[in-house]
Amino acid sequence: MSKKIIHTVFENIVKNQGSNIALQGDKGNISYQELNQYSNKLAHLLLHNNISKNEIATVYFSDPRLQVISLLAALKSGAIYLPIDKKYKRNHWEELYTTIMPKVYITASEDLSLLHQFSDSFDYSIPFIITLSIDSQGALDHKLYSYSNGAYVDVTRKTHLSDENPNLEFGENDPNYIYFTSGSTGNPKAALGCHKSLSHFIHWESKELCIKESDKIGLLPSFSFDASIQAVFMALINGSTLCLINTETKEDIIQLQNWIRNYDITVLHMVPTLFRILSIYSQGKEKNLSFPNLKYILLAG
Repeated sequence: MSKKIIHTVFENIVKNQGSNIALQGDKGNISYQELNQYSNKLAHLLLHNNISKNEIATVYFSDPRLQVISLLAALKSGAIYLPIDKKYKRNHWEELYTTIMPKVYITASEDLSLLHQFSDSFDYSIPFIITLSIDSQGALDHKLYSYSNGAYVDVTRKTHLSDENPNLEFGENDPNYIYFTSGSTGNPKAALGCHKSLSHFIHWESKELCIKESDKIGLLPSFSFDASIQAVFMALINGSTLCLINTETKEDIIQLQNWIRNYDITVLHMVPTLFRILSIYSQGKEKNLSFPNLKYILLAG
């Protein structure tokens, strides 16, 4: 394990605290052991198809469980993780297709329409699409599509994918993620991060806030915002629980308040505008802003 390679810190937590709940949400809980096995299988699928160091993996899921699995898998394979947002306009997609040119797009079958809105507008075609789902028995299912002769062809093979950690070497300055700027003042820019800087920030934040195994970290930011990766790994390198939220709850102030209370959230990242809404709402007659377990709210954006 290298402290500067953040996913290997997570893997070390799995060895000692594998039964801890890693992800908690309205679709059930996933333990550290299960999360590691899911992400290892996807990482090996990427590696089997030569999607590895410095290749870019674009990821979008409406199901946050699958987004976290894909984030870990991308890092484990050496690929560069690039999350996108369904609210992105054409200028983001143009940057994706003309400059970044990812090798794989990882999503769910029900979310594929987002890609198809823009894919025919550009000359470049993403070589691979992977769709993921978790079935009723808790198994991770996938389909692999390869672009050939103007169409995506199902090339899924019924091969065994290892759930063991990939045995790869990483350098602390290797790139590991890209986030788009908003593009609100012009064309969006792609900001590239590396293992060392990500690990340094997560470890510093964890130490400053004294994050413990008993903490419940709320995953409130959009996955297209870099605060999301901070929330994910603040939980996953400390054996804590990452609490997931669905879109409906996030967009309803009453449901959001209930989510914070019912999940016993102790740490939240959020944008200042949302914090203001929560604060204003608390000034009403019922004064619903009472979160007995919440220790920290981290504002960014």
